[in-house]
Amino acid sequence: FPSPASPLQALWTYDGQWALEILLATPDEWKGQLYVSGQLVNEQYGYEEAFGSQLLDGKLLYFYQKDGTIGISYDGQDTPLGYSQLPHYQCCSGSALNPSHAREMVAFFAERNGVWYYTELGKFD
Repeated sequence: FPSPASPLQALWTYDGQWALEILLATPDEWKGQLYVSGQLVNEQYGYEEAFGSQLLDGKLLYFYQKDGTIGISYDGQDTPLGYSQLPHYQCCSGSALNPSHAREMVAFFAERNGVWYYTELGKFD
């Protein structure tokens, strides 16, 4: 079952570490996996998925799904966001651009309790 999405999603180096985000695409699932300096954070923190990685102000930021809820991790601090879905990785739809990364922020569409939200998170001066 070939995937139209690239398995390599991101590769970052920062503060003497590295982060590698890959898309595990099988006939049964599409899940983001994130390795930080050789450790699979999905297993380390009990994430169902880790995706949307980027560097923000020189620190690693990524989204995760744990217990069916979306959260964000920034510089090693997890923050549950309470969203039930944040479409990503899906070929041929707007989710291919969600989340949207910029140098000092990340923007995304996500759903909570049947309501869709547009959110921007970043380091703003």
